[in-house]
Amino acid sequence: MTNGIEDILVGEHGIDPLILGQLTPEDVERLRAAVLNREEPYRVRAIEALVAVRPDDLREVLAQVLASVEEDSGVRAVAAANLASLGTGGERPLLDALVAARDPIVRGEIVRGLAKIGSAASLDALTRVAEEAPEGPAREQAVLARALIAYRDGRRGLELPVPAPEELLDLDLDRSVPFALSSPPPREAAAALTTIAGETYGVRLTRENLLFLECGLEQMMLALDSEWIGELPDAILRRPLVPALIARRSAVDGTYSVRWVVLTWPSEDSAAHMAVHRPSGRQVMFGRAERDEGTLRFQLRALRSPGAFPIRLEGHVENGRVTFTEALSSRQREESLTPEPIEQLPEP
Repeated sequence: MTNGIEDILVGEHGIDPLILGQLTPEDVERLRAAVLNREEPYRVRAIEALVAVRPDDLREVLAQVLASVEEDSGVRAVAAANLASLGTGGERPLLDALVAARDPIVRGEIVRGLAKIGSAASLDALTRVAEEAPEGPAREQAVLARALIAYRDGRRGLELPVPAPEELLDLDLDRSVPFALSSPPPREAAAALTTIAGETYGVRLTRENLLFLECGLEQMMLALDSEWIGELPDAILRRPLVPALIARRSAVDGTYSVRWVVLTWPSEDSAAHMAVHRPSGRQVMFGRAERDEGTLRFQLRALRSPGAFPIRLEGHVENGRVTFTEALSSRQREESLTPEPIEQLPEP
């Protein structure tokens, strides 16, 4: 292999675009061979590099890795994630692999990938997963993936669960800190638009519809769907939507990854439900949006779960503009589940 290939495979940081630009067809063939070689110790790096190069047969190569049940589950999961990043057309190998996927890591990445692509052809398979999986993370993720696809098309009948009022956390104002909301600095906007481009779950991103959130050391980016923003608030009351997502900024390298997705759907009383989910499926916030003359007022509160922070977001939507009037987070977590010290366990 050339020095460039070796630098790609054994490097500790991101792949240098300059090296990628200097790869020859022979180098790309060596990368392809490394991806398909189960004895190659740096296969994940080889997959990342091959995806960056984008050869014509990239989808077929990734599908071959994903389809083999004898492959390492971590490598298969990386192949599934990258198939999803290719967009429309990647759902077919993901659906084929879902049938035989038993490893929870691989299965979870396939389900997440189908949600990212958003093809209606995935709905039946995801419904089967949701119905067959036991209560827990696997079912939650399949239910969310199905809703993300259906809501993008405005489909009804696959509504998400509505939590009981006692599941919503109360916020102690004396122990709360505000979110700081502002227009994003140009550098942060560019970083967010670039690094979450492959995981938008159908939310159309534009710089004009980004909002920078800061709470303590946490920095996040709220991205509103540019296609629906002009039809708010009416669209929220009219049909199911995926109107926004929230991405978290890494303090290590400044990249963003999607932390929460926002879904809305009409309620039976001429208002709308609002739910915030992790991409893994767990519902973390819930609330309502109600019309007040020409304005749609909303409130979201965090749901009770081990380690959760009480959060309350309030605001209104008017003439395609979203305004937050209150954004607070508690300093105190809900009690977490912690292991009991060994010395305190009863003797057998």
